[in-house]
Amino acid sequence: KAIVLAPLPELRDLERASTYCRKAVDLTDAKDSYPLEIYAEVRGELGDKAGAVRAIEQALALLPEPKPGEPVSKRREALLQSLAKYRK
Repeated sequence: KAIVLAPLPELRDLERASTYCRKAVDLTDAKDSYPLEIYAEVRGELGDKAGAVRAIEQALALLPEPKPGEPVSKRREALLQSLAKYRK
């Protein structure tokens, strides 16, 4: 995640981050939403909005839907916001 979010652009290595994130997704058999979330962020930063949307949708599918009357989790809300951003 640090490679993606480094405050100085010259410290970011998005291609390498994409490779590492994809490996993390593969190692977890895409059953952990966190690597998918970071992978989506990397894909979005690289301009691959479709790839970001796919990864976010996969991550959302792994998180439980809130029960009626319960609030949406902060994690789910963040993913939904990212999804809206990349669908523009």
